[in-house]
Amino acid sequence: MNMPAAAELVRFATSPPYGVATPDSARAAVDAACAAALACAQKLSSDKADPTWDNLVLPLEASAERIDREYSLVAHLHGVAATPQWDQANQQCVAKVVGAQTQINQDAGLYRRLLQLRATCRDQLDPGRRRILDEAIIGYEHSGVGLPDKKRREFAANERRLSQLGANFEENVRTATAAWSKIVPETAFGAMPADLRAAARCDEGYKVELLDPSYLAYMAHGTDRSLRELLAKARNARASDLGPTQLDNTPLVREIMQLRQKQAKLLGFNDPATLILSRRMAKEPEQVEQFLAKLAQAAASHAKRELARLTEFAQAECGIDRIEAWDLAFVGERLRQHETGLADAQVRAYFGVDRVLDGLFDCAGSLFGISFERVASTSNWDPQVVRLRIKNAAGAPVGELLLDLYARPNKRGGAWVHGALHRCTLPAGSQLPLALINCNFTAGVDKPARLSWEEVVTLFHEAGHALHHLLTKVDDYSASGMNGVEWDAVELPSQFLENFAWRREIALAMSAHEQSGEPMDETMFAKLQARRNFLPGLFVTRQLALASFDLQIHRNRDADPIELWNRIRATYMVTPALENERLPCSFGHIFAGGYATGYYGYLWADVLAADAYEMFADAANQHALGTRFASEVLERGGTRSAEENFFALRGRSPSPAALLRRLGLS
Repeated sequence: MNMPAAAELVRFATSPPYGVATPDSARAAVDAACAAALACAQKLSSDKADPTWDNLVLPLEASAERIDREYSLVAHLHGVAATPQWDQANQQCVAKVVGAQTQINQDAGLYRRLLQLRATCRDQLDPGRRRILDEAIIGYEHSGVGLPDKKRREFAANERRLSQLGANFEENVRTATAAWSKIVPETAFGAMPADLRAAARCDEGYKVELLDPSYLAYMAHGTDRSLRELLAKARNARASDLGPTQLDNTPLVREIMQLRQKQAKLLGFNDPATLILSRRMAKEPEQVEQFLAKLAQAAASHAKRELARLTEFAQAECGIDRIEAWDLAFVGERLRQHETGLADAQVRAYFGVDRVLDGLFDCAGSLFGISFERVASTSNWDPQVVRLRIKNAAGAPVGELLLDLYARPNKRGGAWVHGALHRCTLPAGSQLPLALINCNFTAGVDKPARLSWEEVVTLFHEAGHALHHLLTKVDDYSASGMNGVEWDAVELPSQFLENFAWRREIALAMSAHEQSGEPMDETMFAKLQARRNFLPGLFVTRQLALASFDLQIHRNRDADPIELWNRIRATYMVTPALENERLPCSFGHIFAGGYATGYYGYLWADVLAADAYEMFADAANQHALGTRFASEVLERGGTRSAEENFFALRGRSPSPAALLRRLGLS
């Protein structure tokens, strides 16, 4: 057994000690990892030996993996079990990690040795390692290694400041979201599905909150229109100038954009969008604009007709003469129920969380030849976390998966996958991957949780990300799992796997009525299928607005974020807006996550996923195709470009035709 290095908290090839880690111990471990990486880089930079993979790249990989392993624990606990102490630790660790990484990537000696390695040994490396080396060199260049000393220091300072601003942005959104709640009488919950109503009950009555499960449930089912309006306006005001000054993200957004513009200019790019897209499938802003324009042309007329349907139905059936922003989800749910004959409460009755998980595991098992085994764990951050061991067809372990499915006030909103450990082989040995799926479902009250159909699909989506991380066969850290994968292709596995939730045999197998235990019948499944393409024009135009805003704010140096959002929203979306919309102040994907100039990637990857899934639609041997998808996409990591992966899978470049057909927009 390898002895841990000094101050090491998360040991190599060992599950992180989430249950016992403290902010102080985690911070010390990150500090030690960064110090060790800087010392290693300094030694490698001055090394006079001819560079090889083993004496240059491998030690750099080991240093980067250790930092990632230690900081991943901080980032995860900060996201799922936040306290002021973890918030502070996260901010300090982010600054430390970014500072160390930037200092290493600005080391001219290391850069020269990497160039020397490429010049002398590139042909001796396999294609995957060639790509790792090429991407590493670009990473050094995009970190300012070639800048004069003064500008290089300015670039490094800007990177540290950007990391702090992103952490502050996320904390403000989480804090503002958790801070708002309102106690209402039972009459306000009259139409709510029983399990959601039970989850909202408290000693004083019923509580509505801005946390995703409560907010989304009330906006779709709450009959008190004035309360829906109050909720919508409170959600909009989060972390903006419409709320507490200390949580206002408006100045943070402006400073983030100013610094990103400075960084791009320092590196010789016109704007951040051009810099970021130079390493994406799309390559340049103009290609993204053309892509969005094609989808807008297909979706615009559908969106107008769909809004007209909503408006007419609201007037005829809901007593709403003028539909407002806070009516859209409510009227939409009732129109969907009217047209499909299926209410959300009826669907939830069939999808208990354990049965859905079993169905998901069976689906992944039949596609990819893997199995899931539940194992006990005493080192979780919450008692409801589930740990699973994944094995291949031969029974050998390939990694572990942790599930944290339920919302809590100290947990960030949304759903995401976190890669805690990466598969890799380093001087310390070999390590299997560990992934964590985090969601914000409503926990059951005195019984297992029931899931909405949208939550079932979300679970399949996040499982796709997790399997991308877990099923990799790459042992080089920098290209293992999702590492090195272009960001506009990273949603391909997740959106691909969503399709299987909609398959008849899978949906019926994971359905069981909460009272009778009987599976969903064919008639009800047909109604469920009719929900899939409900109001696709409105969905796509909203995604287009978000993607266009992301692109344009990264192209326009002096754009006011609020004014730009309202202008772009009016260009793409036909639904009524809230007065004083403040969406940029909570748009964490692009201001606190990894989606800057990348939000278009959801639609871009949906094109890839829909095209890839058409292979499976009528194929007899699903396992053979699943094995092929795993071989050409999931197992490859970043050893090949996403374009090469797709061509190997389909024998051609991707086409948007399949997505337009699926959405009913062709």
